[in-house]
Amino acid sequence: LEKADLSLYNTKISDVGGHGLAQGLDRRDLKDLTLCLHDTSIGDRTAAALGNSLSACDKLEQLFLVLCNTRVTDVGGRALAAGVQSNSLQDLSLVLQNVTDGTAFALGACLSSCVKLVKILLDFSSSQIGDEGAVSIARSCAESSKLNTVKLSLSGTQVSGQGLCAIDGLLRKPWRTLTIDPQPPAGVRGQATNKPPVVQHIGAPIAAQRNQPEAPRRLEVGMGMLYQSASYGG
Repeated sequence: LEKADLSLYNTKISDVGGHGLAQGLDRRDLKDLTLCLHDTSIGDRTAAALGNSLSACDKLEQLFLVLCNTRVTDVGGRALAAGVQSNSLQDLSLVLQNVTDGTAFALGACLSSCVKLVKILLDFSSSQIGDEGAVSIARSCAESSKLNTVKLSLSGTQVSGQGLCAIDGLLRKPWRTLTIDPQPPAGVRGQATNKPPVVQHIGAPIAAQRNQPEAPRRLEVGMGMLYQSASYGG
């Protein structure tokens, strides 16, 4: 099994089924995994099992993981972060809520080991992540010379305008496609500032959009962006 695409969003699955599902993904030949478990009742037990399984997937190159609107907290978030610590991973997309800087610090530390990472898309919209955690992730990403696409969704978090400027300054390179939501305040991108600037939101938070009563939607990656599709083609 080299590729797996599992979408169980908006179902009644809990840690009972989620834990078993996660254990079943312990496949050393797995290279491409898409797992959508948003809007379910899974929690830290599932996230921890998933982290353990991912750690065993030493050939994993692409990972698309959506865990927003679940019961996963920092306990599961830290365990999950350890699972993405792979020297084979090239493309990472992660959507996670209900976490704080604890998960961000763990993820930042693990990303330093992802030496082949080319693209990373992280959506922490409406989480409790703040400046220190977000900058920790950005600092790890900045150390990668191969990372040419970075997308960070931080709307509704505790990241300040000053934090956004610090992230922009660490990650912005002429050869890198960089998207930060919300955008750093105009005129001070990439510059240090002692005065917290006003953050200009460029659109409704992705997480907030997901809570709208619409038909089931799938998060997809395209053109270096994390966006929503009105229909699911699976």
